[in-house]
Amino acid sequence: MRLIYDPNADVLSIRLRLAPIADSEELEDGIEVLLDADGHVIGFDYADARGRLTLEELTSVTYENLSTKRRESLRLP
Repeated sequence: MRLIYDPNADVLSIRLRLAPIADSEELEDGIEVLLDADGHVIGFDYADARGRLTLEELTSVTYENLSTKRRESLRLP
């Protein structure tokens, strides 16, 4: 999985799988679900990310594994 923030375009991309994007559907204004050639969800794009998310939300990531109760956080500059 990859989280990609493009500050020039102000778009946050969440890629669940590294498959080619074949199509997309707008869920609401500025939020798209990305689909592969078989119609499976492979990610999401959030336009106007700075208007939708706080600086804390844009610069920190937390991974939680509920079965092992492990939690790891990463703060980006």
